[in-house]
Parts: sequence; C-alpha cells; structure tokens
Amino acid sequence: MSKRIFDIIPPEEIGNIRTETEACFDLSKTRATEVYVDIKNPKNKKMAGFFKWAFLVIIAVGIIGAILIPAKAEVKIYPKTEESTIAETIFINTETTELDFETKTIPGQFFSDSQDYIQSFPATGNSENSTKAKGKIRVYSKYTPAEPLTLRSGTHFLSTPKNLSYHSLAVINIPASTTSGSKVTPGYVDIIIEADESGEEYNLESATFSVPKLSGTPYYETTWAEIITPISGGTSSTTKVVTKKDLDTAKELFKADSFEKSLNSLKSTIADQYIIIDDLASQTISNLTVLAKEKDEITNFDVKGDISSNIIVFKKSDLETLGEAIIFGASESEAKELVPGSMSCEVLEYQQKEDSKQLELKISCKAKTYWLPDNDFLIKSMEGKGKDYSASILNSLSDVSKAEIKIWPFWKSNIPNNSENIEIKINFE
Repeated sequence: MSKRIFDIIPPEEIGNIRTETEACFDLSKTRATEVYVDIKNPKNKKMAGFFKWAFLVIIAVGIIGAILIPAKAEVKIYPKTEESTIAETIFINTETTELDFETKTIPGQFFSDSQDYIQSFPATGNSENSTKAKGKIRVYSKYTPAEPLTLRSGTHFLSTPKNLSYHSLAVINIPASTTSGSKVTPGYVDIIIEADESGEEYNLESATFSVPKLSGTPYYETTWAEIITPISGGTSSTTKVVTKKDLDTAKELFKADSFEKSLNSLKSTIADQYIIIDDLASQTISNLTVLAKEKDEITNFDVKGDISSNIIVFKKSDLETLGEAIIFGASESEAKELVPGSMSCEVLEYQQKEDSKQLELKISCKAKTYWLPDNDFLIKSMEGKGKDYSASILNSLSDVSKAEIKIWPFWKSNIPNNSENIEIKINFE
C-alpha cells in the first residue's frame, strides 16, 4: 500500500489518523448500493443532441407551414325561389331551322312511315247442315164401332220412349177396323214421317207412337203407330260462314289496329329528344282488300292494306328554351336565374294548318327562378373576413334562404384573400 502524505499534522497524531482513514476505506465493509459510478458516453451525447435539434426544426417548419398554407373556402348558398307560369301560343314550322323568339316559332321535323299490314278475323255466322230423320211407320185404328179415320198432313206423332216429336208428310187415311166374333182387327196404313228437329237423337230402331192431337177424344186410346223400317238420317252439324257484319267489322278493326301499329312503328324511329303528339299524325290506307265474300263457309279470313303515317315533331329542348325566354320576358327582373331542371311545358291545344307544314300550339310553361348578387360581389364581401361574420352577411340577404361556409384547413378561421381559393356553390332544397 502506498504511503499517504499528511501536511500540517503533528507527528504524534499521524498514526491515529492513518488508522481512521484506512478504516473508512475498508471495501469489504462497503455496500454495493453505496458505490456510484458515473459513466458518460460521448457518442450517445451527440445523438441525443441531434434528435433534439431535429425535433425543434420539425416543429418550426410545421408552424411556418401552417401559417403559410393558403386557406380555401367552400361557400354553399341556398337561394329563395319562386314559381313562374306563362300561357302562350307558339308555332311549329318544318321550314324553319332555328328558334325564332320574336315570332315564337320552333323548328319542326317531318317523319313518315309506310308499310303493308295483314290481319286475320273470325267468321261469326252459322250455316246449318243438319238433316232430319225419316222413316216408315204403320198407323193403327181399333176404333169401334168400326169406321175409317182420316188424319191431315202434318199430324204429329210422339215416340215412346224419349218423347221425340215427328210429323206426317201426307194425309193419313186409316181403314176401319174389322170384327170377327169377339176379335177386333185394327185397320192400318203405312206412312212416312219426319222428325220435327234435326239431330242424331231422332234416329230410332223401334218405338211406338201416340197421336197427341187426338187426346181428349174417343180416338186417342184406339189410335197408335209402330216403326216398320228404322227412322234414320238425322244429323247435326254447323259450319261457320262470313256475314256482312263480319266484313264491315273487319274493315274497321283492321283500319284502327293497323293505324296504331303504323304509328308505333313510326314513333320507334324518332329519338326521345322530340315531342310527339299522336293526334297530330296523318294516316291513310290504300289497297284495302278483304280476302273473303259474304256467305263463304270459312272459319277465318284475312284483311290487308298499305298504311302510310306522317307526323310533325319538335325538340323538347327548343320548347323549354322558348318557354324560358317567354318567362323571363314577362319577368320584372332581368337578373333572375332559372333553377336547373325546374322548367316544364305542357301542350294544351294544337291545330295543324292546311298546308301541313305548320302547327299552332297553345302551351303552358312553369319554372322556378331565383336572384342572387353576382359571384364577384359576393366574394369581395367575404375576402379576408371571419367565417361566422361572412355567413351572417350572406344569411342577411333577403334572397338567401340559408348559407353554409367551410374553410380548409380546419385551423383557419378567415375567408381567404385570394378569390381563386373561394368556391361558391348554388344549391336548391
């Protein structure tokens, strides 16, 4: 251990001081927590200083940038609107190519279509081809006292069973009955009868018949008839035939239907930008032919013809432009603006001139209008002013319903001084 040098200490005390000092520096008695070592790295000090200055520079640049970034403002103005309506007479002319505001004339365009049409119609008449059954019967008379019996032509006979009615085709002369002892033999005669109605149900193989007209007389119970040969030939069939009404109706229906088809075909070739008034269409029919005659036995027949359709149309945009001009022409303020999409016009009456080149229309148009100061005035009144102040100025205008202002970036509170950074939008509720 190296010797320590003591200065200005009496010799007799040096031993005591050495002992005390060495005791104080006994490392075996010193706790680890009581030993402090200050180790400082020069390289770490340099990095900390760099980051500190970089942070300060970023903050400074951000502050300067926030100050220098130009503000932008979006101004939404909702103007008050009012509805204007006019009624006017205007003209459509196919020989005009441009709108004439002075004469209130719109250019018209002529469209035409010509096609052949054919249509089938049913025959509604009926032709009866039915036949009546005929056959031979034997008519008996067992009347006593015996005497001949005469029945007129057309006498009716009623069958049993079925109660079908037949009639004779000639006068019936029935001989008197004969008596031999107690046996009575009836007189009889064979005749031809015919069914009262046509139909297969009147065909009979066997049957007996009464004579209804003799009912209530003594001859009724003693006079009857029986089938000798089957009654046959009864049929029932109906054939459709063309009637005069069928022909007349078919012509009218064909004309109406083909006119409608021709007009629809014509309209399909016209662009949606045009206004079409169906009643102004001019249509003609030629070569009308009905492929049937009255009483023809057919179920259907055809009608054909050539249909021509012509119509004058005009552009919806031209009508609205003229309507707008008329509305503003009648307005007291020339500075009013039209609310976009609010214009609508309706044709009330129409008339086509004799030369077919011009139409006369009575129209009704309505639109919403508004008024605002021009944008330059509005911008000048807001430049450099506070957001709330500018909004209050706009909302105080009698023609403004409400106004909204948004400024970017958000920390800016004043409207920009540069008019290029102020955007005005007109909105409608």
